[in-house]
Amino acid sequence: MLSISEFSALCRLTPQALRFYHAEGLLVPAAVDERTGYRSYELRQVERAMLIAVLRGTEMSVALVRQAVDEPDAAAGLLEQHVTEVRRRRRLQDEAIGDAHAFLTSWPEVRTVHAPATTAVSATVPGVASGDDGYEWAEADAACAGAVADLVRTVTACGAVVSGTPWRSWSMGVPDLHTGTGSPDWPRLRVTVPVTAGEESLAALPDDVEAWVFEARDELSVLIPGRGSTAKFGTALSRLLAHPLEGAVADLSRMRQVLHPDGVETAVAIVAAAPGEVEREFPRLTGRARTVLGLAVDQARAASSPTVGTGHLLGGIIGEGANLALAVLRAAGIDPEQVRRELAERTETEPGDSPGTTSPPLSTAAARAFASAETEAAALGSTYVGCEHLLLGLLGDTAGAAGQVLRALGAEVSSARRTLTAAVTGHRP
Repeated sequence: MLSISEFSALCRLTPQALRFYHAEGLLVPAAVDERTGYRSYELRQVERAMLIAVLRGTEMSVALVRQAVDEPDAAAGLLEQHVTEVRRRRRLQDEAIGDAHAFLTSWPEVRTVHAPATTAVSATVPGVASGDDGYEWAEADAACAGAVADLVRTVTACGAVVSGTPWRSWSMGVPDLHTGTGSPDWPRLRVTVPVTAGEESLAALPDDVEAWVFEARDELSVLIPGRGSTAKFGTALSRLLAHPLEGAVADLSRMRQVLHPDGVETAVAIVAAAPGEVEREFPRLTGRARTVLGLAVDQARAASSPTVGTGHLLGGIIGEGANLALAVLRAAGIDPEQVRRELAERTETEPGDSPGTTSPPLSTAAARAFASAETEAAALGSTYVGCEHLLLGLLGDTAGAAGQVLRALGAEVSSARRTLTAAVTGHRP
């Protein structure tokens, strides 16, 4: 018989490992002294110990190793199953290393680019199931890759020539990350391929493929390397919305993601920020939010302000009088009338585009607030953009008068967001 120390030295397994394998029933000693608890092993057990050590060296789990040594006929198949999983993890690790290298050597920067007009063909991506955590980016990426490949084969067979990098978009602009892709209300994904094609080629396309003209436009874009994820998408949105635009706004309803081999480039159209156009650019605004915008325009005109600023928007929220944003303020211990008084003492004008002929344009900060409200609504799982989302957008903008007043009174974005999440159920927008 061999003591545990002798057996350990012979098998190159530590005494701690031998005790663990004993507890797991994987390598049971030949004898255990009832008085001292000392373990003893037989020489013939070296063979089992050797096989265990080899399999554990592959990082196979104890449960899988036990099954392999207890069922020799199944061992080869179990090893192949484990090797497949190890290679999958290695591939993901290699991708993560590549992402980390890309982020640490050159952090993604927002660019202003011009997207030229082109003929485009689009097809709907077959639905993919949502997971417990909402949007499944891996499934969406795979589904989009397959849909693009099918679309390229289709247009090529019809005589068209692919003329650029494909992209994907959502039927409602911004994905709702909480409902997931399996939800009946989920905006459908579409993939688009730019092409050069004659009328005959376009006419030959099947009914489920749409040919259309992508109009030229200026865009803000940011390329995030690697596979898609909620965090990467959030990073792209954060960067795009934080990028300063003079007299313009990033239109999230016209978002697209260009599918490069090394990553995803999120791009949004740049549009002029006139109050009369906000309802068109942000079609999910509720009736109360539209009323707030109208009140803000009236306040700006009454003050002879060249722009509709964030203070006017916050004043409109207070003036509307029956929205959830006011409940959020009161929950934070802030009296809306006190906010009104603080706003009245601020006379500075927020910069923006040149005044329009019929109404003053949104200030740069106000335009950012509307874009941020769209993002806040999507992040909270809302299918609309209400006054409460606009309040979060105003509060999060450090340059606007509204955010400065609210923060001076003790309001915080994070606490307001938590209050809104708790209060939104059952409240009409």
